[in-house]
Amino acid sequence: MLLRQRTLYRRAGRADWLRICKKVGEILKKNGFLKNILLVADKETIKAKKENTDWADVYSYYGEMADDVRKLNEPKTATDEVNPKDLQDKWQKIREIIHNIPSYDEIYFAMKKAGCKLTVEDIGKSQKLVDSCIKYSPYMRYRLTLLRLRDMIV
Repeated sequence: MLLRQRTLYRRAGRADWLRICKKVGEILKKNGFLKNILLVADKETIKAKKENTDWADVYSYYGEMADDVRKLNEPKTATDEVNPKDLQDKWQKIREIIHNIPSYDEIYFAMKKAGCKLTVEDIGKSQKLVDSCIKYSPYMRYRLTLLRLRDMIV
């Protein structure tokens, strides 16, 4: 899987890769992902639970790439060692980190100034595809991200 990503990067070249990254930013902006993170960060306290993933659904979504995704999530996943109690206890530090990222408006205007497309329609994709990408993307890498943690936060 990682080899495929590196190969795609080499083939695409820096300019195309940056265009792809801009599209990802546009998708996250359109879906209010950043706003949702900032809203969660406004919570003084949280309740957390163990991740409960429907792996059959995840692997079904990835189709022929399911074996690659399975290798990244078995025998243990990125969240297996995350204790919900620790997540709750460390929430204040996580909030500090989230609040140190630029604001939604700052990112929006920077993207606009950089010439980024700002809507899903601008990049010619359906909202359904974007929603699926946001739902399933955390499982294609062995990384602990806010997208991956979102289902643990109640």
